[in-house]
Amino acid sequence: MDIVMPGEKDGIDAAKEIKSELDVPVISVTAYADEEHIKSAKKVEPFGYLVKPYEDRELRAGIEVALYKKERERQLQKYLYTIYPEYRAPDAHKILSIY
Repeated sequence: MDIVMPGEKDGIDAAKEIKSELDVPVISVTAYADEEHIKSAKKVEPFGYLVKPYEDRELRAGIEVALYKKERERQLQKYLYTIYPEYRAPDAHKILSIY
């Protein structure tokens, strides 16, 4: 998801919607590596951050890692739910990030 996009919504707003509606991993892509853009991207907890220009292999690696992390997050949520049926973990990926 490109952070800087034309129109009313930027990539950060679009990533928020994608995350809440579709629950799919988002990788932030931008030509900017300054603190302001990184700080904005971190608000939506992307599964990666690529700075343009990038190589195809870098994009592929980012996608593979994002999909892997998302699957691990889902496995953790499922596991926690089997142990604690009342448990709902919208932020389970934060637990995974320590591993």
